[in-house]
Amino acid sequence: MKKWWALFIILFIFSIDFWNWNKSKPIILFMPYWMWYIFALTISLSIAFALFAKYAWREEK
Repeated sequence: MKKWWALFIILFIFSIDFWNWNKSKPIILFMPYWMWYIFALTISLSIAFALFAKYAWREEK
């Protein structure tokens, strides 16, 4: 259970995009970097939560 907490804390820390503050250069399809970063972070969080729900979630009996 503790390894899941570490994973979610790391994803939370990555959600604070402080190293690219005030940068908005388009990279792909004329969208700023931060939009792609948030998209990738959301996909990563969704996959992490799906794996957590599959392997670590306990059903009530």
